[in-house]
Amino acid sequence: MSPLTWGFTMGLEKTLTGINGFDEITDGGLPKNRVSLISGNAGTGKTLFSLEFLVNGIKNQKENGIFISFEESENEIISNAQSIHFDLNALRQEGSLIVENINLDADHSEEVGDYDLSPLVLRIKALQKQNDAKRIVFDTLEILLSKFRDPFIIRNRVQQLFQQLKEMGLTILMTGERDDKGLSKRGFEAFSSDCVISLDHRVVNQLSTRRLRVVKYRGSAHSTNEFPFMIHEQGIIIYPITSMRLDYKVSNNKVSTGISGLDEMLGGQGFYEGTTVLISGTSGTGKTSIGASIINHACKMGHQAVFYSLEEASAQIARNMQSINIDLNQWIEKDLLHIYCSRSTNYGLEYHLLVLQKLLNTYKPKYFFLDAISNFINAGSPDQMKQILLRMIDLLKTEGVTTIMTSLANKDDGSGVDVSSFVDTWLFLDALEDAGERNRTIYIIKSRGMAHSNQAREFLITNQGIELVNLYTNAAGVHIGRKRTIEESLDRAKAAVLKSTNQNNLLVLENEKKIAELRIEQIKSELLAKEKKVGMDIMENEEMDAMMNKNISDLL
Repeated sequence: MSPLTWGFTMGLEKTLTGINGFDEITDGGLPKNRVSLISGNAGTGKTLFSLEFLVNGIKNQKENGIFISFEESENEIISNAQSIHFDLNALRQEGSLIVENINLDADHSEEVGDYDLSPLVLRIKALQKQNDAKRIVFDTLEILLSKFRDPFIIRNRVQQLFQQLKEMGLTILMTGERDDKGLSKRGFEAFSSDCVISLDHRVVNQLSTRRLRVVKYRGSAHSTNEFPFMIHEQGIIIYPITSMRLDYKVSNNKVSTGISGLDEMLGGQGFYEGTTVLISGTSGTGKTSIGASIINHACKMGHQAVFYSLEEASAQIARNMQSINIDLNQWIEKDLLHIYCSRSTNYGLEYHLLVLQKLLNTYKPKYFFLDAISNFINAGSPDQMKQILLRMIDLLKTEGVTTIMTSLANKDDGSGVDVSSFVDTWLFLDALEDAGERNRTIYIIKSRGMAHSNQAREFLITNQGIELVNLYTNAAGVHIGRKRTIEESLDRAKAAVLKSTNQNNLLVLENEKKIAELRIEQIKSELLAKEKKVGMDIMENEEMDAMMNKNISDLL
């Protein structure tokens, strides 16, 4: 079901145009066997749209077509179509397409009496008999109508023409030149049509953008918003920018960043697959280096990746990354990495959205690196940039692509652009200046759905890549860079001195303990000798006392 049907089932039968994006906008294409008007100023793509409607009908739906021009010759039409790789000659030769020019020379035509368009109907019937056409284009009917003056008769005859063509089983598409008053110069073409499509070509700040809007569609729900479209070598591509709904699939798989310290900060395994990661920071903090490191690791794992650069050329990117041991050229040669470079100011914002869709359709990447989104501010207003980035994020999420975006920001606005609420993981890089040095730090502002570090880490850009180190904290404060190295050295020296002092104290104590033990042994020995002497003295005294007692006894 198309995102634009909102669950309704339409009974109106439709004809697919095959134009990329348009059939989604209209939930199935143009109304079958009815009249549609495509209106716009010169150069908006009306003829191209109608030709692609016929060509795609022949190739995809097996419905032959007729193209009637009241302005350009057959050769001019065929030649113009070759610029977008439409080989009308081949289709003419096989009989599936008829290109007919009806020359209405003003010198040989005049309005006389009660005219009708029956000769035109007879001519179309003859053409349809040749190839059993199901689709017909009038480019542009206004040239035919300009030959007549009575608007009431013109309207009546045109309605009769359309009715007869419908009875012939034809789906009708006519182009019309719009003016300042309305969608067509005469007005009634829009009222007579079941579907009206408006094209315009705007130039704002020297940047051009083509836009399409379905003004009306009888009997069918449709989006009335404006949609940017692009004319490229394969025809028209329209991106339905407002059709996204928050119903994309999510993954529980986590993917590594390829930077071990950063993985640790992200809970040990990296971030979720298919999510959007914003890396913002001031100039020179290493945003591109970290993003390129993630893309490099993805290619190592065998994943397709696209690097969309708005700042540097491909060769310059590859050269710069070699300085940190990242060889992007090897992945380009293996067709795993595709680098697309364009200045943001080369085109309007909508064009970059269409380029994104084309890159996704062409390469089917698993990873997409956009560097740097803050450049879009040069291609439109902040509100326009926010809307385009939101649509880009929605498109990438719908395709399940893991997206890395960088943004130039200062310390006050954080993300640099107002899309931080739309991303899943936000890394902020900062540069701390102290003691004549500028050192880099990284914070995780948020990472939805997973535990993550709330501490800042210092990181180094070395010739071996990105290396994260812990901030060094002691009684003197937090230190990074050279001061961290000095403080670490001082603390190590202090620790060594303390260790040495403690060892000396232990040695002194041990010596004093041994001296004390010897003294104790000496005292014990002296006490033992005294005890022995006292014992002997006692024995002698007892013996003398016994002898005295015996002598006294003998005398008695």
